[in-house]
Amino acid sequence: MIVCAVGILLLAALLVVSSAIGHGGAKGREVWWYEGGGPLIKATFRTAGSGIVQEWRYEPEARQLVFTPADRFPEPDKGDYSLWTFSPDQYTIDQESPATLNEFFVEGTRYWLQIMAPD
Repeated sequence: MIVCAVGILLLAALLVVSSAIGHGGAKGREVWWYEGGGPLIKATFRTAGSGIVQEWRYEPEARQLVFTPADRFPEPDKGDYSLWTFSPDQYTIDQESPATLNEFFVEGTRYWLQIMAPD
Protein backbone atom coordinates (compact mmCIF):
# COMPACT_ATOMS: atom_id res chain seq x y z
CA MET A 1 0.00 0.00 0.00
CA ILE A 2 2.86 2.37 0.79
CA VAL A 3 4.45 1.48 -2.55
CA CYS A 4 1.20 2.41 -4.34
CA ALA A 5 1.00 5.73 -2.49
CA VAL A 6 4.61 6.53 -3.35
CA GLY A 7 3.91 5.59 -6.97
CA ILE A 8 0.92 7.94 -7.07
CA LEU A 9 2.97 10.78 -5.64
CA LEU A 10 5.78 10.19 -8.12
CA LEU A 11 3.33 10.10 -11.02
CA ALA A 12 1.59 13.25 -9.78
CA ALA A 13 4.99 14.97 -9.45
CA LEU A 14 5.85 13.97 -13.01
CA LEU A 15 2.54 15.37 -14.24
CA VAL A 16 3.09 18.62 -12.34
CA VAL A 17 6.62 18.97 -13.75
CA SER A 18 5.37 18.37 -17.27
CA SER A 19 2.65 20.97 -16.75
CA ALA A 20 5.22 23.45 -15.46
CA ILE A 21 6.61 23.58 -18.97
CA GLY A 22 3.55 25.65 -19.77
CA HIS A 23 0.14 25.40 -21.34
CA GLY A 24 1.75 24.75 -24.72
CA GLY A 25 3.18 21.52 -23.31
CA ALA A 26 -0.30 20.20 -22.54
CA LYS A 27 -0.93 18.02 -25.57
CA GLY A 28 -4.46 16.86 -25.30
CA ARG A 29 -7.96 17.79 -26.31
CA GLU A 30 -9.85 20.95 -25.50
CA VAL A 31 -13.27 20.90 -23.87
CA TRP A 32 -15.49 23.96 -23.41
CA TRP A 33 -18.44 23.76 -21.01
CA TYR A 34 -20.77 25.56 -18.61
CA GLU A 35 -21.55 24.60 -15.02
CA GLY A 36 -24.94 25.91 -13.95
CA GLY A 37 -25.33 29.56 -14.89
CA GLY A 38 -21.59 30.23 -14.70
CA PRO A 39 -19.21 31.48 -17.39
CA LEU A 40 -17.82 29.40 -20.25
CA ILE A 41 -15.00 27.19 -18.95
CA LYS A 42 -12.21 26.15 -21.33
CA ALA A 43 -9.54 23.55 -20.60
CA THR A 44 -7.16 21.08 -22.19
CA PHE A 45 -7.38 17.45 -21.02
CA ARG A 46 -5.00 14.52 -21.30
CA THR A 47 -5.39 10.97 -20.00
CA ALA A 48 -2.52 8.69 -18.93
CA GLY A 49 -2.62 4.95 -19.54
CA SER A 50 -3.28 4.42 -15.83
CA GLY A 51 -6.54 6.39 -16.07
CA ILE A 52 -5.18 9.56 -14.46
CA VAL A 53 -6.66 12.64 -16.14
CA GLN A 54 -4.87 15.99 -16.22
CA GLU A 55 -6.68 19.26 -16.83
CA TRP A 56 -5.10 22.59 -17.68
CA ARG A 57 -7.88 25.15 -17.24
CA TYR A 58 -7.24 28.47 -18.94
CA GLU A 59 -10.65 30.23 -18.88
CA PRO A 60 -12.07 31.96 -16.92
CA GLU A 61 -9.14 31.37 -14.53
CA ALA A 62 -5.95 29.36 -14.94
CA ARG A 63 -5.43 26.29 -12.76
CA GLN A 64 -4.30 22.70 -13.02
CA LEU A 65 -6.28 19.67 -11.89
CA VAL A 66 -5.28 16.01 -11.54
CA PHE A 67 -7.97 13.30 -11.36
CA THR A 68 -6.72 9.92 -10.08
CA PRO A 69 -9.16 6.96 -10.31
CA ALA A 70 -10.10 6.01 -6.73
CA ASP A 71 -10.80 2.39 -7.70
CA ARG A 72 -7.21 1.94 -8.93
CA PHE A 73 -5.27 4.02 -6.41
CA PRO A 74 -5.52 4.38 -2.61
CA GLU A 75 -6.19 7.76 -1.07
CA PRO A 76 -2.99 9.81 -1.35
CA ASP A 77 -1.44 10.47 2.05
CA LYS A 78 0.17 13.75 0.97
CA GLY A 79 -1.27 16.72 -0.83
CA ASP A 80 -4.71 18.28 -0.77
CA TYR A 81 -7.06 15.77 -2.42
CA SER A 82 -10.84 15.47 -2.37
CA LEU A 83 -13.13 12.74 -3.66
CA TRP A 84 -14.99 13.72 -6.87
CA THR A 85 -17.53 11.71 -8.88
CA PHE A 86 -18.16 12.43 -12.56
CA SER A 87 -21.80 13.18 -13.36
CA PRO A 88 -22.20 14.50 -16.94
CA ASP A 89 -25.62 16.05 -16.28
CA GLN A 90 -23.87 18.78 -14.23
CA TYR A 91 -22.06 20.10 -17.32
CA THR A 92 -23.38 21.67 -20.51
CA ILE A 93 -20.88 21.23 -23.34
CA ASP A 94 -20.58 24.28 -25.61
CA GLN A 95 -21.72 23.65 -29.19
CA GLU A 96 -18.31 24.74 -30.51
CA SER A 97 -16.33 22.53 -28.11
CA PRO A 98 -13.72 20.34 -29.86
CA ALA A 99 -14.38 17.44 -27.41
CA THR A 100 -16.63 16.41 -24.51
CA LEU A 101 -15.91 15.48 -20.90
CA ASN A 102 -17.26 11.98 -21.61
CA GLU A 103 -14.10 11.35 -23.64
CA PHE A 104 -12.05 11.56 -20.43
CA PHE A 105 -14.35 10.50 -17.60
CA VAL A 106 -16.79 7.65 -17.03
CA GLU A 107 -20.14 8.49 -15.44
CA GLY A 108 -20.28 7.51 -11.78
CA THR A 109 -16.52 6.94 -11.51
CA ARG A 110 -14.88 8.35 -8.39
CA TYR A 111 -11.56 10.20 -8.60
CA TRP A 112 -9.11 11.67 -6.12
CA LEU A 113 -9.02 15.31 -7.26
CA GLN A 114 -6.11 17.66 -6.65
CA ILE A 115 -6.41 21.32 -7.67
CA MET A 116 -3.18 23.28 -8.06
CA ALA A 117 -2.42 26.91 -8.76
CA PRO A 118 -0.68 27.45 -12.09
CA ASP A 119 3.04 28.03 -12.18
